[in-house]
Amino acid sequence: MELVKTSSGMKIVNITQPVGVVPESAKCWWSVEEENGQTHEYLCTDVIIWKRQEAYEKIKTNKITDESMEITVKSGKMVDGCYHIDSFEFTAFCLLESAEPCFESASLELFSLDTFRSEYEKMIAEFKEQFAQVNTSSEDDIDTAGVNDSLLKGGTSLNRLELLAEYGLTVEELDFNIDDYELDELRTKFEAVKSAKEASASASSDAGTQTEGGVGTQTENPDSGNADNHYALAEQFLNELLDQLRSVTYSDPYWGEMCRYWYVDYDAELSEVYCYDCAEDYKLFGFAYSMNGDNVVIDFNSKTRKKFAIVSFDEGSADINYSLLFNAFGKAVTAKKDSELQSAQEELKTLRQFKESRDRETRKADEDSIFEKFSDLSGVAEFEALKDNCSEMTLAEIEGKCYELRGRNVDVANFALDKTKSTTRLPIDQHKGGNDNEPYGGLFLQFAADHN
Repeated sequence: MELVKTSSGMKIVNITQPVGVVPESAKCWWSVEEENGQTHEYLCTDVIIWKRQEAYEKIKTNKITDESMEITVKSGKMVDGCYHIDSFEFTAFCLLESAEPCFESASLELFSLDTFRSEYEKMIAEFKEQFAQVNTSSEDDIDTAGVNDSLLKGGTSLNRLELLAEYGLTVEELDFNIDDYELDELRTKFEAVKSAKEASASASSDAGTQTEGGVGTQTENPDSGNADNHYALAEQFLNELLDQLRSVTYSDPYWGEMCRYWYVDYDAELSEVYCYDCAEDYKLFGFAYSMNGDNVVIDFNSKTRKKFAIVSFDEGSADINYSLLFNAFGKAVTAKKDSELQSAQEELKTLRQFKESRDRETRKADEDSIFEKFSDLSGVAEFEALKDNCSEMTLAEIEGKCYELRGRNVDVANFALDKTKSTTRLPIDQHKGGNDNEPYGGLFLQFAADHN
């Protein structure tokens, strides 16, 4: 949260957005991961992420988002200057955007229940097939034994199939799943499909009907065509194009099997479709396409790298003040940059304070280690003054000063000679021929005599 000043006073604003929940029945497990030769053990749990939240698209783009946790400590104690937590409970998990997780590589990883979705689609397909013939029978002939009552009520699959039969359409003619829409939405889509189908049949009939002179007859003014029909045809073409792109997949290390190409646009005059290649760092490519009847055929072998170009803007008929638009955009960008800069400065300030604190602790420990080696100087005034005024000195200078003080304050009496103790003498007088008048009692003379 942050405190914001408004015209009516101060106001607390939440700047953290809830994006999901850990269900009470969530599966939890321990996972051992190996990274850079180190083994880490993580506590993992399933969570539900809400797609309706604005932050979901960012999380989806990240695929893996750094994560930290908030806990409430229930019991703990201080041991050797560190607080040991004996019992706690989780309060929240927090997804991080501009901070390091408290535990290395702690993160949220997105995945989708592709297996469940595949099985569900198979079930729906079998259901449609089983009830396809029911639509032609009377309601009294329908055997509802074993069928969930909810399937026979409003907004159910059975009513959707009945509505499909009402428009004279089949499931195979649709490019969408009828279970994804409500009845009112389906009615609109069925009308568009039916109109497109009738327009296509009419065009084929007009092309095949000729007079004896070989001139084709036309029963309707082309300018009187329904604009909705043209829209439906364009929508049908686009869906065919997208289906072709979705048919090419690749294996993502985090998400499994994914669609490889992300549609961007197409050019009807050049017969080209443009899309990002998700398997090649989202680079832009173009493909040539052609029509085989109503089917779109994309030539994936014609893959060509593309780039965006700046062209003249079509002003149209609307009078839009783009200077105001760009001015507002510029202010928004500036505000975002200022916010990011302020956040970075605050983070840098916190890091600097932390580093200074750690440096002071390390320095104090090193000084204490040196003074401990010279504990024999305790009580010496200069030594005590040195301990209190050494912050500007290097560790080497402190140690040198301690040796100097020890040399100056050593007890000289310890080195005085004790004249009462006997001295060690050479046993010269024990040699024969000793002569006190000769150096060393005549030892040299005796040595010369013994060797002559």
